[in-house]
Amino acid sequence: MQRIKQAKILIDGELVTRDVLIDGKTITRVAEHIESDVETIDAKGAFLSAGLVDVHVHFREPGFEYKETIAT
Repeated sequence: MQRIKQAKILIDGELVTRDVLIDGKTITRVAEHIESDVETIDAKGAFLSAGLVDVHVHFREPGFEYKETIAT
């Protein structure tokens, strides 16, 4: 298990600071403060997101891969 401490996260449209407890690949708890004797990552001042997607891509014709790829 891991604890991410004091990360800025978006909950219901509001940016808040929370601790996040992770077991493997699963978020098991989000709270203002979590006491735990597990590996801790201090994220004070950092933003935490489950994932981000770049929705602005230009798919090109074959032969023009140098212009831009889907991996931006």
